[in-house]
Amino acid sequence: AVALELAEGELLAEATRRFPASEALWCKRLRAAIDAREDVGRLCEAHALPAARHGRGVWDLWLSWAEREMSADDVRAKYVAAFAMTSQLTSEHAELKAHVQVRFVDWAWSLGVDTFRAACHTVQRHAFPTPGFFRRCLELEPEAKQRTTLHEFACRVSEEDKGPWLAYLRFLVGERRLEAAAAVFWRASKALPSDADREAFDAMYQELLRQK
Repeated sequence: AVALELAEGELLAEATRRFPASEALWCKRLRAAIDAREDVGRLCEAHALPAARHGRGVWDLWLSWAEREMSADDVRAKYVAAFAMTSQLTSEHAELKAHVQVRFVDWAWSLGVDTFRAACHTVQRHAFPTPGFFRRCLELEPEAKQRTTLHEFACRVSEEDKGPWLAYLRFLVGERRLEAAAAVFWRASKALPSDADREAFDAMYQELLRQK
């Protein structure tokens, strides 16, 4: 049984050398390394992630391992390193960038609201925040003042996108802050790139006001 286990490990190592971009093979090898309590961090950072950087499963195994095995400060450092690595990916992998950012705030939320808010600031400082990141932060944030700040950041990051502006207006109208909503609507109208976008946005805003 021991010989078979060793052979399986050698075969896995050889398979990842031959097919270095295979997410499935790396995930299998990493799970085996975790079970054997090997140096998973080094295996991921030196080999798996450079070879299969588009593999969401590889990122999840690495970050889950770090969350289980490391201190909170060290986990934060791993996420900051992950932001640096994913920032080099092309726009077609935006979902992976968002996934890593959302993982970070979900992990931070499990440690308390103060840690969660610190994590939100970390993403804004060390990564290009994605719309998915802002959506998740807004789902979790319990205080209206903090949500206002998050909406402001989301609109600044994607000022030509109707989505963040509309989400901000929906929040303000729901809070019955109509004067603030009118000011945000005016800013959005200036930022949106075309007459067609502005007309569609105006119709959406008027519908929000009718529903209040």
